[in-house]
Amino acid sequence: MFRRGLNEAGVPEHEGTERVSDFVGQVALGGRLPVPSVRNPAPRVAPPVRTPTRADAVIREGERHGVPVFFDDVTDSAVARRVGVAAEPLGPIGTGSGRARQATAARDAAQRVTQSLLPSTGDDVPELVQKGLQTKLKQFRESASRLYDRVGAELDPAGNMPTPGMQAVIKSELQAQAARGTLAKPDVVALLNKYQQSPGGNFTAMRQMRSDIADDIAEYYTGANAAIGEKGVRALQSMKDALEKDMGAFARQTGDRGYNAWRMADGFYRTNIVPFREAGFRDLVKTAEPEKAWRYLLAHGGLRSRADRMYRSLDENGRGAVRYGMVKDALDNASNPNGSFSPAKFAKFLEDHENTVNTFFKGRELVEIKGFQNLMRHVERAGQFAENPPTGQRLIPYLMGGAAVTGPIAAKAMAGAAVTGLSVRVLFQTATGRNLLLAMGRAKPGSQASERLARRMQAIIVAGDGTGSQEPDRESAQRQ
Repeated sequence: MFRRGLNEAGVPEHEGTERVSDFVGQVALGGRLPVPSVRNPAPRVAPPVRTPTRADAVIREGERHGVPVFFDDVTDSAVARRVGVAAEPLGPIGTGSGRARQATAARDAAQRVTQSLLPSTGDDVPELVQKGLQTKLKQFRESASRLYDRVGAELDPAGNMPTPGMQAVIKSELQAQAARGTLAKPDVVALLNKYQQSPGGNFTAMRQMRSDIADDIAEYYTGANAAIGEKGVRALQSMKDALEKDMGAFARQTGDRGYNAWRMADGFYRTNIVPFREAGFRDLVKTAEPEKAWRYLLAHGGLRSRADRMYRSLDENGRGAVRYGMVKDALDNASNPNGSFSPAKFAKFLEDHENTVNTFFKGRELVEIKGFQNLMRHVERAGQFAENPPTGQRLIPYLMGGAAVTGPIAAKAMAGAAVTGLSVRVLFQTATGRNLLLAMGRAKPGSQASERLARRMQAIIVAGDGTGSQEPDRESAQRQ
């Protein structure tokens, strides 16, 4: 038949294999297909790559941190989770011993992660945060001073700087106080007169005046200048705003070079210095209670606006202290009085302070802390077991419900097999058993793959053992 086909295709009977190969090659080239030969072998078809699942991510994270991950930690089956819990009090043949090891491993992993973030400068987080604020403010001020010095070099030769806007505000405020008669505030009037009667000067002198006004405003909030009241503070703020407009107008009049220098310096000042002067934040730098800086950041679950402001206002050491402090607080919050560790509480603390975590952890560090947080959330049963170990012998009436655990393939495999607590431990808590159950959940019923998996599962159940406990788990679900 093969010969007849060649004849019909026009290949003479006595032509050698070279002619046949050449003919086949021509057909392949005509169809724009690769031509297999000794020099050009047919490409090897790679098996399809399975898309990683959420379970794969948790298992990999567990391997990375030395925390065993069990089947009931990553399955969506509520019945499977109940089976795992029901088998916990069955002594050495149950799943309790695995949970105990997992709880210890989770605690040790959380401690290692926390220790890895410990700053080289110490572990007093509030003090390090306040020092970070002070260092950053000093850096900002030095940079702003250099920028304004450049402006002064351009504008000071132009002579005294007029301040019509500020003088108009002072005049209006003095008139308002005079209209109040005996109700006028003497402290406010004294402040207004001080600035009205101050000698004029060049740009640098007016820049110093703006700083003086800002100090007077800040002193009101610290209590040193409380007598002027809120109305006095509003008057000072209006004066300061008007003076800044006068400074900008003066810079514009001197030409592009001076004006551009002013815009750069003023933009830097507003972005970096002004936030340190705002209410609720200005005291954090000088307070004798560094703890206030830490409470400011964590208040209200860590508001995004506060996290952003604090991040911009800290040096690298201060930012590192915040990263350490967040994970250290999560660890402390997850450590129970009886000495047990709660992965769920650890994860929840970081979830509740998501804004701060997302702001201070960047790039790879953010991916790593999120991965560990996800791991802790999935192994939270270990903490529940450690805090309140189950006692007594529980019946497991639904152990035979394989279909409810992981699907019809597992049900078929379990049919007729003696499913015991030992089998549950082997299937749920060894890498081989866990990965087998996960693979069963993905396989199509009736396929060759499903039949092969079912036979493997029956063999594990009958043998009563697997590859041993995950100490640590090295077998990946990707292999199934």
